[in-house]
Amino acid sequence: MTKVRDIIKRDIGVKVEGVVKVFDRASLATEIREYVVTDKIEEELKRIFDTFTYVSATLRRGGPVRDVMGIWISGFFGSGKSHFAKVLGHVLQNTPLDATGADRCIDVFARHLSDTPRGQDIRLRLGESKRGTETLVIAFEIKSRQSLSNPNSVGEILLSEFYRSIGLAENFVVARIERRLQRRGLLERLEAEYSAAFGVPWRSADGRDDLMTVRRRLAVVLPTVEPNEYPDDRAAKQALDDSFRHERITAEGRDTDSTESSSA
Repeated sequence: MTKVRDIIKRDIGVKVEGVVKVFDRASLATEIREYVVTDKIEEELKRIFDTFTYVSATLRRGGPVRDVMGIWISGFFGSGKSHFAKVLGHVLQNTPLDATGADRCIDVFARHLSDTPRGQDIRLRLGESKRGTETLVIAFEIKSRQSLSNPNSVGEILLSEFYRSIGLAENFVVARIERRLQRRGLLERLEAEYSAAFGVPWRSADGRDDLMTVRRRLAVVLPTVEPNEYPDDRAAKQALDDSFRHERITAEGRDTDSTESSSA
């Protein structure tokens, strides 16, 4: 007697997790290899990859940095939003699926696409992305990252997570200072001066992440690290107070009347 498992190409004995965790990579290889691309998903993927490759090419040609894209994924509970977002992100990043790096997301995922002109177009866009764009996936649970000072700012949360991902402070005001000093070759000096003055490492919970003390302590060390920008403690304190008090990130961009002049 023919059984159902005999007529289905894929192994139906594989355990299917009821909830997909976007930031969990333990089962990524299985999720990519077992993903089912329906006609509707393929239709949306074409729109996404057409836009993504166009925007990427525009930025490489020196186009405006605000000419970027965002995607809002909506659907009922259990409809596959998290699964789709996870797969999409790792396909764009072309994440390796094994320790050797022989199997990568784009090549494996492309096998799920149809042989229609639409599927072929997506394969071309994936090839363009693989050759010309370097993508980084930053996966996190937005609810857990909300700031009490500005809980409704999605832009602020996204920017903070980006800074965290490149090794800067979680607080975006502190991270902006770090990034400016980094560009000027002064970040290591800040770390050394801070540790010497206060006996705690800069990159620690008691250092840059302690928002109760970091503003006051920075006002002491910044005039030594960057005297042209902060001629004395008073000037440093005023600039820091303005930044921490007034600077916000909104959906429209940076909203500030701060005198602190660094940029992301």
